Amino acid sequence: MTAKLKSGKYSKLSKDIFQGQELDMYKAIMQFLLSNFKIDEIGADQIAVAIVYQKCYLIPKLRLGEDIDLNPTSDNIRKWLAEYKLTPKSQDQEKITINLAQIIQEVHAKMESIGG
Repeated sequence: MTAKLKSGKYSKLSKDIFQGQELDMYKAIMQFLLSNFKIDEIGADQIAVAIVYQKCYLIPKLRLGEDIDLNPTSDNIRKWLAEYKLTPKSQDQEKITINLAQIIQEVHAKMESIGG
């Protein structure tokens, strides 16, 4: 991956530049996401590509002393995990929203029955 990114052969990060362990990691993440969560392939691909890029490209450069900012990639990963409801907090938020809607509906129905 590093050689392809440095050579400029690929200007956009995608699974097409992964080799060996990078590709194995990508496939394992995809399999895990698709098997364990309700997520489409595009979403799973976004998350898997970002994780592989961070783990196999950015973090090794950071360890070599290069000035690397992990925040943009980390922020994207967190955003996609929350968007696809793959975190406990995002799952809880969905449950809270559903429960709140149900409570409002029940209260509304009781008010109508009392008033009507």
